[in-house]
Amino acid sequence: MLSRNCEYATDVADFEQPFEDEFRYIASLWAQADSLAAFEREYSRETSSQHDAASV
Repeated sequence: MLSRNCEYATDVADFEQPFEDEFRYIASLWAQADSLAAFEREYSRETSSQHDAASV
């Protein structure tokens, strides 16, 4: 989600907020994780999908 939103956010205003929301979500997970495994345990595809511009 982050990659797609980032790609479109530079050209399509509707993707700016979803990008910011997904970026904050991913950054907060990495800030708490001490490994990839820890990140993966906390990551929620459902939460990430809520940051899809099509769902807003």
